[in-house]
Amino acid sequence: DPSVPGQPVTVSATISAVPNAPTDGRMRFTASSGESCFDDTPTPTSVFTATYACALSFAAGGVTTITAEYIGSTAHAFSAAAPVTHTTTANTVFVNGFEAP
Repeated sequence: DPSVPGQPVTVSATISAVPNAPTDGRMRFTASSGESCFDDTPTPTSVFTATYACALSFAAGGVTTITAEYIGSTAHAFSAAAPVTHTTTANTVFVNGFEAP
């Protein structure tokens, strides 16, 4: 889970629908720190499920909350997942050859 600032982090969400998985629509991933990305091309994982994914990069260290929202399509309605957290560790700074506290 932890990443370093600037490192791309792949986020994904799987959506289920009956009678069939979405083949269109858009998934939006939004971080509480302001970053966001979209995926318009779901990958089918079964008859009833499809996975959306994209990459976020965080500029600073800290803990952020990421929310996935399926914006919907003509056949499937809006849906949102419970938020998850991600930790980005700050780059280590060395002072006089020693790690700074």
